[in-house]
Amino acid sequence: MTLLFDIFTPLAFHNTDDAAFDWGWLTYGVRIHGTKLFGDVGFMIPIHDDTLEILRYLPLGIPVMSLGVYL
Repeated sequence: MTLLFDIFTPLAFHNTDDAAFDWGWLTYGVRIHGTKLFGDVGFMIPIHDDTLEILRYLPLGIPVMSLGVYL
């Protein structure tokens, strides 16, 4: 099992004040390894003025999950 942590911003974002990077995302979670399969279970938290409003309803963040196969 591996702990994942990442902070990123979008490559391009248009808004009224032309601030390209006025928000971003914090992601965290775990990667579970198997012999043929792997999976990520994590959460995304927006870094923005409305972050507390979103965390009010989703206290861990927005859930995400992905599965993969080793080739």
